[in-house]
Amino acid sequence: MNHYRLYFLTNVGGHIDHFEAIEANGDGAAIEVAKLYRGAYPLELWQRERRIEAFACTASSPAQPMADDLGAASPPPRGRR
Repeated sequence: MNHYRLYFLTNVGGHIDHFEAIEANGDGAAIEVAKLYRGAYPLELWQRERRIEAFACTASSPAQPMADDLGAASPPPRGRR
């Protein structure tokens, strides 16, 4: 398993609001998990110092991912880190 961080950025200024830790079997699986979080925040998926993907915010609210089918471990509960 590879370790990633999905950063939730503020809409104004692009500062980090909070992040979710993701474990996945590669970049593709991590991207699929990250897509499930798309919503009110712009997102960036990182693995250490390597940015994997950036996602713009959408009008809908973030969904809670079901990562079992994506080759990734379920994310921890939401909250500030």
